[in-house]
Amino acid sequence: MAKNTEKKYFELRKFGSSLRQLTESLPTESDKAQLRAQFEEVISFLTKTANAMDALPSVEQTANVRKALDAFEDLAIRAKTDPILSAALGMNPPRRSSPPSAAPSLQENEKAESLLNQLRSLSIDDMNARLVNADLTSARELSAVASLLGIKTNRKQGRDLLVQQIVKKISNFRGYEELQGRAAPQV
Repeated sequence: MAKNTEKKYFELRKFGSSLRQLTESLPTESDKAQLRAQFEEVISFLTKTANAMDALPSVEQTANVRKALDAFEDLAIRAKTDPILSAALGMNPPRRSSPPSAAPSLQENEKAESLLNQLRSLSIDDMNARLVNADLTSARELSAVASLLGIKTNRKQGRDLLVQQIVKKISNFRGYEELQGRAAPQV
């Protein structure tokens, strides 16, 4: 019986020791107040987050906005082809594409060959004067002569640049002939 009592005493003592440790590890009133404040801060944050989530629009609520955006896109597409609408919206008016120029006719080619033969006999200054003058040489004739000389032209190319290229090509041809010993025409 003594062992039984002694055993209970040790268990009681162990229990008391455990209870003492438990009571010593409990938070103080200030610790509890601080923990409560931190919990309230977390709860406040979660409440604000939930409220913000409720304020966010849903896909269903933005259907009208998407329809309006589609209408704006359709309007912009239409404005690209309608000059009046584009001007009303403050956009640059659409450019009208001009049809590509037709290839020179047989008569134009013959006239260009004749002009080229005349140009070969002129001095550089006289060639420039003849080609720069739009009354003496039309843009079509200039293009046809350039084509005969193998000069590629485009619409953005100015008349002066084309004249310069033609004169340079003819002058270079004369220089090559002189280097090869052929007689150059007297100018």
